[in-house]
Amino acid sequence: MPTNLPSHLGHRLVNAALNVGDFRRAQQLFANIPQPDPTTCYTLISALTTCGLPHEAIYASLWARGIKTQNSVFLAVAKASGASRDVLGVKEVHDKAIRCGMISDVSGASGV
Repeated sequence: MPTNLPSHLGHRLVNAALNVGDFRRAQQLFANIPQPDPTTCYTLISALTTCGLPHEAIYASLWARGIKTQNSVFLAVAKASGASRDVLGVKEVHDKAIRCGMISDVSGASGV
């Protein structure tokens, strides 16, 4: 298994593994990308969720590794959390999105 993959090469290898349905290999490759780009994060999380593997799609290490996220990654993780019926996970993603300025807390503004 290659280690310390550059982001662009890691993305291509993760995609190749996903295209043949080798989700375990895709996850291993992802883990070996020191700083995966948001597109790779989104691609892996979305593919695993779509294929009925939402628990595998949720990466606690995504936040722990300090991966810079985009709205698409937040949405993919929220969708995976919802698909796995992980209410606390959805709340965590929502709270992190607010802290990062991705969304505003509309429930506080509405007086609810």
